[in-house]
Amino acid sequence: MGDWFAAGANIVGVGGPLIKGGLDAIEGNVKAFLAAVAKARG
Repeated sequence: MGDWFAAGANIVGVGGPLIKGGLDAIEGNVKAFLAAVAKARG
């Protein structure tokens, strides 16, 4: 994801990856996604 932001992306889509692993995994998936976005944006 860092490469996307470095190339000029302002937004990214998530969709399916957030529900991967079932309902019990959604909260963890969201937290991991937000952490990856924060890291990529600096």
